[in-house]
Amino acid sequence: MVNRYFVQYLLNVGVLSSEEVQALLPRIAQAKPQLPLLALMKGFVTSSQLNELSGLDENTFAEEAKDKKILTALQIENLQSIVPERDVCFSQLLLDDGKLDYKGVEDHLAAYAKAEAGMNPVLEAVMRRTTGKDEEPEYMTYGKYADMFIMSTQRFIATEAVILPEIPQVEPKGVLVSQRLSGGMVMTAGVMADDEVFLELGRRYSGEELTEIDELAIDCVAEFLNVLNGLYIVNLSQMDMDVDILEPRRAVNVLPEASRLAAFTVATEFGNFVLYMAEDEFMF
Repeated sequence: MVNRYFVQYLLNVGVLSSEEVQALLPRIAQAKPQLPLLALMKGFVTSSQLNELSGLDENTFAEEAKDKKILTALQIENLQSIVPERDVCFSQLLLDDGKLDYKGVEDHLAAYAKAEAGMNPVLEAVMRRTTGKDEEPEYMTYGKYADMFIMSTQRFIATEAVILPEIPQVEPKGVLVSQRLSGGMVMTAGVMADDEVFLELGRRYSGEELTEIDELAIDCVAEFLNVLNGLYIVNLSQMDMDVDILEPRRAVNVLPEASRLAAFTVATEFGNFVLYMAEDEFMF
């Protein structure tokens, strides 16, 4: 039932604009998916079957679905016990705002499954930034790293996260934490955010009540980067690549400089930050 990159897919194919995604993401925590959508995304019903039901509100849907033998009592019980994932909550927002109907959700879920079988949406979002074939090898590396980064952000920071297509216009303001990978693969990655977004990254990862940019706050975000890079090099080791990670570095109110530097805006439920990737160590 989990469609990890469904929001990224909708952004990639133009169903939603960057502005619409950024407006919807902060509302995910308040979204309350209804039984019809839960049943659709679980694969218990089709959009055509939902259209046959006259009462789609929460109070009448279950009884009508049972009466018409569209759902069993056990299926309904299972649906009512589900803690919905973020893709489901986001889809409910699309229904609530009239951006999609049940048929639209169903069609895009099917298209998403086909798309992910080829190139996952995060990798596709990164690869779209290439300007020529000479950039494709490095951007493929960046895209695979971004895939792990977004997955780790969803997992450890407890937020939906997508890469926006626009090249960010970054000011030298905020906190930057970076870490270098060396050996079988050479790359430096880092995150830069304004103070409040940076603190929220640290809060969500560590569970600490962070109120100011201090060593503890910076260490929390650095540890997040260190953990996801540790997971990343484990994956690389399975491909017989021996990669080490160096100590995280940090800087304040500066922009990084490096060869083949690429910057991507990551939008989350609590604001945006920048993901940097480059071949060389960051200079700041």
